[in-house]
Amino acid sequence: MNNQPLVCICIPNYNNEKTISETLDSLVNQTYKNIIIKIFDNASTDNSMKILKEYEAKYTHIKVFQNETNIGGEGNFNKCIQNLEGEYGALYHSDDVYEPTIVEEQVKFLLENKECVAVSTDMNLIDENSKRLYKVPMKAFFENKEFIIIDNQIKMLKKVLEIGNFIVC
Repeated sequence: MNNQPLVCICIPNYNNEKTISETLDSLVNQTYKNIIIKIFDNASTDNSMKILKEYEAKYTHIKVFQNETNIGGEGNFNKCIQNLEGEYGALYHSDDVYEPTIVEEQVKFLLENKECVAVSTDMNLIDENSKRLYKVPMKAFFENKEFIIIDNQIKMLKKVLEIGNFIVC
């Protein structure tokens, strides 16, 4: 029996045939295993759906959904939020590559800091060949602290307005 909390990762996708495989490879190879991955395709016109269906056929914890028409980026993002399940939900992007321990580390942090409403992480900026260009550490936003705890959504919104969007999936 698995005693890890279920993490639902939702990914909005639109025409990301060039990046979605690498994104999904980075997620199916997570050290944290109790995850479900839901991809919401926003009526892509490229080969995204073909690729997504191949992953869905190969991995039982991947579920693919396609909008009949393009509902816009915000609409698809909201669809992801509405379809989260489990104890924890994560919104990731279809053109990002994730470190193999990201889910494990974020769940650990949330379990140890129950007052948190969200968790964000450092970011590595990569080029179109997935070559790391440079790292943007979270502590750059927070006076060199490794982390800060923001214990409600209003405080989080105020912090975003004060210093800019520091929220990285």
